[in-house]
Amino acid sequence: MLTSLTSCEVWVYARNASALHDFRDDILGHCIIDTADIPEKVDLTILAVNDDQIGPVSHQFAWPGLVVHTSGTVAVTALVQERRGVLWTLQSLKKNQETQYQNIPFFI
Repeated sequence: MLTSLTSCEVWVYARNASALHDFRDDILGHCIIDTADIPEKVDLTILAVNDDQIGPVSHQFAWPGLVVHTSGTVAVTALVQERRGVLWTLQSLKKNQETQYQNIPFFI
């Protein structure tokens, strides 16, 4: 689990409910598929969408707090928010492979 993020409120948005369901058990935070479910005050929102959807999703909502995407190939400028960033691991994660998150280095 991503236990190092316990001091802030984390929201993960994805348009695909089944993909988000698989991700839900591995993180501490709120997983949503409807932007209407995001409260007005959020510390961090992770956009877990396909690379070509980062910009369009970023434009859909006045995302509160820090907004990040997880693509290693999309520039941070794809996000329109003032507080924005990119979060990615320094190793590949595979969908059908068990992952020990506490052993993965992250670069922010």
